[in-house]
Amino acid sequence: MKQTGKRSAGKPHAAFDVAGAGNVAMVVGMRSIAKAMELPPTPTVRAPALDPTCESLGVQIPGATLLFICARSRQGKFTVHVKTIDKRLHRGLKAIADWCKEHRHDPVDKQQQALNAKLRSHYQYYGRRTNYASVYRFYLEVCGIWKKWLNRRTRGNAMTWKKFRDILRENPLLKPRIMHA
Repeated sequence: MKQTGKRSAGKPHAAFDVAGAGNVAMVVGMRSIAKAMELPPTPTVRAPALDPTCESLGVQIPGATLLFICARSRQGKFTVHVKTIDKRLHRGLKAIADWCKEHRHDPVDKQQQALNAKLRSHYQYYGRRTNYASVYRFYLEVCGIWKKWLNRRTRGNAMTWKKFRDILRENPLLKPRIMHA
């Protein structure tokens, strides 16, 4: 690259041969992509998850779906627990509700199979020993959502919890399971 001409607004003019222009365009493009991918600066914080004296402090990693919490095991030793971030839990429940609304007139056994596939996927991703409360909450909320949309299939008889339990007996939803130790 050779510099030519006068400075204009503090920027030099440059002339390139054809090969040099391609290289400069590639470098400039890579720099702009790298700059666009930079995360916003975050303040420096001592990591409480590494401090064995901390009591129930949480650390949320940007882009993560789990909240890491300092805790004590039943033996009193320091451990890091995980919990589903509420935003992710609500997003999953909204997706289930939208699906149930769209497919409420499908046969119940087809709905049950699809919901079980969705629950199995959720359990496989979030099913950790220290996250059981969030996984069980997800299961209960899915049961409530399914009952709500089964109730809206007809204007006649309301779907009572007794009727819904009978449907669950015939078409059970997968119970929460721990997939990761």
